Parts: sequence; structure tokens; C-alpha cells
Amino acid sequence: MTWVRGGQPTALAILLAAAACTTSQHVVGSTPEKTPEEPGSHPVRSEADRAEKIRQYDEASAAGGPRVEQPKRDEPRIGVAATHVFHRPDCKLLDGIPDAERVRFTSPWDAVDSRYVPCPDCRPFQ
Repeated sequence: MTWVRGGQPTALAILLAAAACTTSQHVVGSTPEKTPEEPGSHPVRSEADRAEKIRQYDEASAAGGPRVEQPKRDEPRIGVAATHVFHRPDCKLLDGIPDAERVRFTSPWDAVDSRYVPCPDCRPFQ
């Protein structure tokens, strides 16, 4: 290293020392022969395997009927626009909330879709 008076290295000496410490193996323009398997990666399947999996899924979904939960219209939920928390209609935390701040949802899932979180006191999912 090139030192100056007082025992301090120059900026160029610091940069050269830092560059020498890097151990990059990357060469621009080349690609590795085989990429390493990453944990959690999916195995490569053939078209026949994919078609079989799709057929199995279609059969399972047809046998089970509709998988979409229908909202129960008799279970409305009330959300508070200022806090983005939704409650049961009889929740004690809604007592001081003006009507202008209340948002009516047809189901708890409708409130979740609107990015509201459930009240920890009244537990509107139960």
C-alpha cells in the first residue's frame, strides 16, 4: 500500500485493497452449464404429467361441487372507515362511531377483500 506521512493510506490504496478482497466468479457473457437446484423449486414435468394433473384436478373439483363460499346475507358486518376494522353489528366498540364513518359489508369476507381487519373484541368471523 502507498502510505502518506502520518501513517494514513491514500484513497487509491484503499480502493485497490477493497477490489482485491472481492471474490466474484461472474464472467460477463457466459452462462453456467447447469443452474443449481434451488430449495423449494418445482420439478420439471412432461406434457403428459401436466395433462394428468389437470385431469385429476378437474375430476376432484367436479365431484366436490362449487368451492366458492356464498355470503350469508343475514350476517352483515360494519366497518369503520377511519380505522379499517370491521365488527359485528352489536359490537360495543361501534357505539361512538357516527353513521358517516360506518361501512356496511354483506359478509366478513367482503370486508377482508376491502382490506379491513377483524375486530379482536367481537370476533366477526365466529
